[in-house]
Amino acid sequence: VVSAEGVQVGVGELLNPKEEAVLVATIAEWEAKTSGEIVIHIAKKLSSKDGMKDAYFWFEKLGITKTKNRNGVLLFIAARDHFVAILGDVGIHSKVEPDFWNQKIHLLIEAFKSNDKLIGLCRTVESIGAVLAQHFPLESNESNPNELDNALSKSHEGH
Repeated sequence: VVSAEGVQVGVGELLNPKEEAVLVATIAEWEAKTSGEIVIHIAKKLSSKDGMKDAYFWFEKLGITKTKNRNGVLLFIAARDHFVAILGDVGIHSKVEPDFWNQKIHLLIEAFKSNDKLIGLCRTVESIGAVLAQHFPLESNESNPNELDNALSKSHEGH
C-alpha cells in the first residue's frame, strides 16, 4: 500500500441517495475506460485519532490490493471527523507524479469548503479515472471485469 495523503476537511452530511447514484454512475463511467478500480468508503467517524490507519484498514478490507494490475484507488472519508484520504495501490502509484495524490486531496478540500461535495467527488473520480485510463487503458477486444463493487462502501466507524 502506497501513496497516502490524509487531511481534515468539513464534509458534514455527505450525500443523499440521488447524489450517491450520480457518484456511482461516475465511477462506472470511468472504470469502463480502464482496468483500474475506484472505491469510495464513507465512515461516519474514525475509530481512532489516526485517520490514515482507518484508511489503510479499508484499503485492505475492500480488496483493493487484490486487483489484477494492482491499480485500485480508495477515497476514504470520515464525515464527522472531517477526514479525507486517498490511497493508490502500487500499480497506479508507480505511474503518477509524487504530488498527484495531494492534488486530488486539494480538489476535494476546495469542493467541500464551498459545499460542492458531489461536484468535488465526481471531479476527483474523473481525474483519477483519466489517469487510470491513460496508464491502464482497455484494448478494444479486452474484457473488463468489475473487480470491485462500484457502490459506495459505508461503515459506522473507521473500522
